[in-house]
Amino acid sequence: MIQQIISDLTNDDKSLVSSLLKTKVFASRLKNKNLLEWVNKEINGYSMSDTLPEYRVGSATSSCTLRQGYALQENTPVPISFISDENLRNFFVQFEFRDSVKTLESYINNKDNDTLIKVLPIDFWALLT
Repeated sequence: MIQQIISDLTNDDKSLVSSLLKTKVFASRLKNKNLLEWVNKEINGYSMSDTLPEYRVGSATSSCTLRQGYALQENTPVPISFISDENLRNFFVQFEFRDSVKTLESYINNKDNDTLIKVLPIDFWALLT
Protein backbone atom coordinates (compact mmCIF):
# COMPACT_ATOMS: atom_id res chain seq x y z
CA MET A 1 0.00 0.00 0.00
CA ILE A 2 2.86 2.38 0.79
CA GLN A 3 4.36 1.79 -2.66
CA GLN A 4 1.00 2.66 -4.29
CA ILE A 5 0.72 5.88 -2.26
CA ILE A 6 4.29 6.88 -3.19
CA SER A 7 3.63 6.06 -6.83
CA ASP A 8 0.46 8.17 -6.83
CA LEU A 9 2.21 11.09 -5.13
CA THR A 10 4.95 11.16 -7.77
CA ASN A 11 2.47 11.02 -10.65
CA ASP A 12 1.47 14.53 -11.81
CA ASP A 13 -1.70 13.15 -13.42
CA LYS A 14 -3.07 11.85 -10.10
CA SER A 15 -5.06 13.98 -7.70
CA LEU A 16 -3.64 14.41 -4.21
CA VAL A 17 -7.10 13.53 -2.91
CA SER A 18 -6.79 9.93 -4.09
CA SER A 19 -3.38 9.62 -2.38
CA LEU A 20 -4.80 11.13 0.81
CA LEU A 21 -7.73 8.71 0.79
CA LYS A 22 -5.32 5.80 0.49
CA THR A 23 -3.24 7.31 3.29
CA LYS A 24 -6.41 7.51 5.39
CA VAL A 25 -7.02 3.79 4.91
CA PHE A 26 -3.37 3.11 5.73
CA ALA A 27 -3.55 5.23 8.91
CA SER A 28 -6.74 3.44 9.98
CA ARG A 29 -5.13 0.04 9.52
CA LEU A 30 -2.11 1.15 11.54
CA LYS A 31 -4.39 2.76 14.15
CA ASN A 32 -2.20 5.87 13.87
CA LYS A 33 -4.41 8.64 15.30
CA ASN A 34 -1.97 11.48 14.50
CA LEU A 35 -1.69 10.51 10.85
CA LEU A 36 -5.45 9.98 10.62
CA GLU A 37 -6.17 13.39 12.16
CA TRP A 38 -3.72 15.10 9.78
CA VAL A 39 -5.05 13.35 6.66
CA ASN A 40 -8.66 14.16 7.64
CA LYS A 41 -7.78 17.85 7.96
CA GLU A 42 -6.03 17.79 4.58
CA ILE A 43 -9.05 16.12 2.96
CA ASN A 44 -11.73 18.24 4.69
CA GLY A 45 -9.85 21.48 5.33
CA TYR A 46 -8.74 23.15 8.54
CA SER A 47 -11.17 24.98 10.82
CA MET A 48 -10.39 28.42 12.21
CA SER A 49 -9.64 26.83 15.58
CA ASP A 50 -7.03 24.45 14.08
CA THR A 51 -3.36 25.35 14.12
CA LEU A 52 -2.22 25.41 10.51
CA PRO A 53 0.93 23.59 9.45
CA GLU A 54 3.63 26.00 8.27
CA TYR A 55 3.30 24.82 4.65
CA ARG A 56 -0.30 26.10 4.57
CA VAL A 57 0.63 29.73 5.20
CA GLY A 58 1.79 31.73 2.20
CA SER A 59 2.99 35.24 1.54
CA ALA A 60 0.41 37.78 0.49
CA THR A 61 0.43 41.13 -1.21
CA SER A 62 -2.28 43.45 0.07
CA SER A 63 -3.77 46.04 -2.21
CA CYS A 64 -6.91 48.13 -2.18
CA THR A 65 -8.97 50.55 -4.23
CA LEU A 66 -8.96 54.10 -2.91
CA ARG A 67 -11.74 56.50 -3.76
CA GLN A 68 -11.98 60.13 -2.78
CA GLY A 69 -14.68 62.08 -4.52
CA TYR A 70 -14.28 61.32 -8.21
CA ALA A 71 -10.67 60.21 -7.88
CA LEU A 72 -10.13 56.47 -8.05
CA GLN A 73 -6.86 54.66 -7.47
CA GLU A 74 -6.95 50.87 -7.98
CA ASN A 75 -4.50 48.18 -6.81
CA THR A 76 -2.80 50.48 -4.32
CA PRO A 77 -0.56 48.69 -1.81
CA VAL A 78 -2.00 48.72 1.69
CA PRO A 79 0.35 50.70 3.96
CA ILE A 80 1.12 48.31 6.82
CA SER A 81 4.35 49.76 8.20
CA PHE A 82 2.40 51.94 10.65
CA ILE A 83 0.65 48.91 12.21
CA SER A 84 2.45 48.08 15.44
CA ASP A 85 0.43 44.94 16.29
CA GLU A 86 2.34 41.99 14.79
CA ASN A 87 -0.75 39.76 14.47
CA LEU A 88 -2.63 42.47 12.63
CA ARG A 89 0.35 43.18 10.37
CA ASN A 90 0.62 39.44 9.59
CA PHE A 91 -3.04 39.47 8.62
CA PHE A 92 -2.09 41.66 5.67
CA VAL A 93 1.10 39.88 4.58
CA GLN A 94 0.14 36.23 5.09
CA PHE A 95 -2.53 34.08 3.47
CA GLU A 96 -3.81 30.99 5.24
CA PHE A 97 -4.84 28.06 3.07
CA ARG A 98 -7.51 26.37 5.20
CA ASP A 99 -9.46 24.81 2.32
CA SER A 100 -9.49 21.12 1.50
CA VAL A 101 -6.87 19.75 -0.87
CA LYS A 102 -9.60 19.22 -3.48
CA THR A 103 -10.50 22.91 -3.33
CA LEU A 104 -6.85 23.95 -3.48
CA GLU A 105 -6.38 21.73 -6.55
CA SER A 106 -9.38 23.42 -8.19
CA TYR A 107 -7.68 26.82 -7.62
CA ILE A 108 -4.56 25.56 -9.39
CA ASN A 109 -6.54 24.09 -12.29
CA ASN A 110 -8.55 27.30 -12.84
CA LYS A 111 -6.55 28.93 -15.62
CA ASP A 112 -8.96 31.91 -15.84
CA ASN A 113 -8.08 33.34 -12.44
CA ASP A 114 -4.65 33.49 -10.84
CA THR A 115 -5.59 35.53 -7.77
CA LEU A 116 -6.93 34.53 -4.38
CA ILE A 117 -8.74 37.27 -2.48
CA LYS A 118 -9.33 37.86 1.20
CA VAL A 119 -12.14 40.37 1.62
CA LEU A 120 -11.73 42.70 4.57
CA PRO A 121 -14.70 43.27 6.85
CA ILE A 122 -15.91 46.83 7.30
CA ASP A 123 -14.22 46.92 10.75
CA PHE A 124 -10.85 47.38 9.01
CA TRP A 125 -11.89 50.51 7.15
CA ALA A 126 -11.51 52.76 10.20
CA LEU A 127 -8.08 51.30 10.89
CA LEU A 128 -6.81 51.95 7.38
CA THR A 129 -8.23 55.44 6.86
